[in-house]
Amino acid sequence: MCGCDDCLGPEQEITPEAAYALLHSLGLPAGWQLFDLGSGLGKLVVQVHLDPKLAAARAVGVELAATRHAAAVQALAGLTQLVSAGELAQPTGTIELIQGDMLKTVFDVAPGTYVVVYLGSLCFDEEFMTRLGKVVAAERCVQTVLTLQTFPDGLTGFSLVRTVKADMTWLKDEPV
Repeated sequence: MCGCDDCLGPEQEITPEAAYALLHSLGLPAGWQLFDLGSGLGKLVVQVHLDPKLAAARAVGVELAATRHAAAVQALAGLTQLVSAGELAQPTGTIELIQGDMLKTVFDVAPGTYVVVYLGSLCFDEEFMTRLGKVVAAERCVQTVLTLQTFPDGLTGFSLVRTVKADMTWLKDEPV
């Protein structure tokens, strides 16, 4: 696992259109929450937070790299100003951007909350994916995991429902 800023550049992520289509296709219930582990610049977290059609109660991004986290916080501050000025609609849910180790993520949700975990995991090596799989599988609140690569030992308590093709900024129709 690489924690460097060069490992996954800001242009290498799921497109907003693909993210919307993927999340919308899940038929998510009211009150659902997103945890983006390895959130980078926070674009997916912000998109989920601002899009009333997705209606997330909460969007959480966890990013290890200080520079990417700082850029995400700065972008969110700019968007907050646009909301305050009435140029963007007031989001109905909350957003959190956390700088930290995703292996230590605290899934602090109320019982019965539907949680989606997104992993833009192309930069994660096999050993890290195994460790991350154990963390995610141990969280009873997690119902759906979206990942760009499979877990080497599978994901205990989960089964593969489907593989979909989603446009990524560096390549069209990448399996998710």
